[in-house]
Amino acid sequence: GEVRREARQRLGQILEKLSRFTAPPRNAQLALLTGWLEQLINQQRSLDLGYRLALYLHKEVNAPLRAQLGESVSQTLAWFSYALHFWALTACNHKGDLVNGRKEANTLEQLVPDLAGQWEYVWLLMEGLVAQAVHQTDCLEYDEASKRMELVANYYRDLSSLFTDAFPEVFPEYVCSDLRGKALGTWLQNEIYAGSYDLARLIKAREISEQAIEEFSAPCDKERQYQYRCQLETVASNFQAAREYLATSLHLHDTSHSKIARKIHTLDGVSQGFALLHWLRLGTACYLCGDKLEWEDFASALKQSKLLNSLWCKGEASYNYPTHGILRHVALIAAIQEQRHNTALGRLRNLDPIKKGCMVLGMIQLAAYAEVAALTWSTEPSLTRRLLDCDERARLGLKQLLKAMSEQSRDLFPSVWQITQSWSNVLKYVLEPKEARENVRELLMGLGRTVNY
Repeated sequence: GEVRREARQRLGQILEKLSRFTAPPRNAQLALLTGWLEQLINQQRSLDLGYRLALYLHKEVNAPLRAQLGESVSQTLAWFSYALHFWALTACNHKGDLVNGRKEANTLEQLVPDLAGQWEYVWLLMEGLVAQAVHQTDCLEYDEASKRMELVANYYRDLSSLFTDAFPEVFPEYVCSDLRGKALGTWLQNEIYAGSYDLARLIKAREISEQAIEEFSAPCDKERQYQYRCQLETVASNFQAAREYLATSLHLHDTSHSKIARKIHTLDGVSQGFALLHWLRLGTACYLCGDKLEWEDFASALKQSKLLNSLWCKGEASYNYPTHGILRHVALIAAIQEQRHNTALGRLRNLDPIKKGCMVLGMIQLAAYAEVAALTWSTEPSLTRRLLDCDERARLGLKQLLKAMSEQSRDLFPSVWQITQSWSNVLKYVLEPKEARENVRELLMGLGRTVNY
């Protein structure tokens, strides 16, 4: 208690001193705090801490400082308010937390007029638009996200042409921008997910992918774009192209599954996690589409690599994405190999994303249940029915999880709610205790195909 009182006293002294500064030196001090948030959320991936800290700074620093400055001067803090909510939204996006993310996205929308009149912060405004589009993509609001990202991408394209026209002897014919690259990358992901419902959108996605790859100069950014392209080609069932793009992201000339597996084995942390996610997604897609040769090469490489024993495949590397996506595909591989005890499915269940309000991660869990059930329907009917319909608290079935997600999404996320209703209708048909259903496998697999995480 004594330490807490002293800390609060020190904070009061700091705020009082900041209130006497003019805007430039005060903003320089506050920028240290937003830089701290960036380190926690984007680099360290300490998402819960970063989110709590963003809310704390808003309550204990931003609000009292604005009160001390008065209405006429507090406008100089508009950027700080926007930045705190931007980082809070970014943390929610990384966690898949749609409920809290929607609050932050709405707040950013309300703050746009305050920031729009300050040209020096247009970059921050654009970053916020990208974060909002990521949130909209997770909410399955694809058209809205695409419009937002097209606006940002075109803004930086047009800005580049202005400088090139004005100073042709200084600026190159085209000026690259990482901020435009971010917008293009977000737009690309949005179109890939939308392509789950409308394959025609993948044509536009390829155009965006080519632009995004060219926009970035840093190798790590290009690697990410090559992995997005791998995901795109996987959805389009162009498996050789998908494998080649994944190999390119790993700086491999040999594009075989065995070389890809060996390279992934040498990676660490999140880099390994995302490369593994894209590779596992590619492998399971090969099997489901009936590409026997590609699947056999993948399965052989997976076995030799022992990557199924990695922390990611055991669900022990992290509680955040891409753990959920990795466990989904590991569970599907176990079902393909007819393993009776699907431990990956249990690990995914234990993460309990729907209860935590992480509906986009919950969709991954639902897809895993549907896909595994599709493969085990004819061989393990009793186990499969429990997977689809079980009201035991520790082992809720797909039917019960859909109900929980429906209740969470009804008011805030209409697109998610509509998905839960269509899935529930399919599940009701599948579970009817009447004549044998010959198309059950295809119906359940069809549900999984709409979730490409």
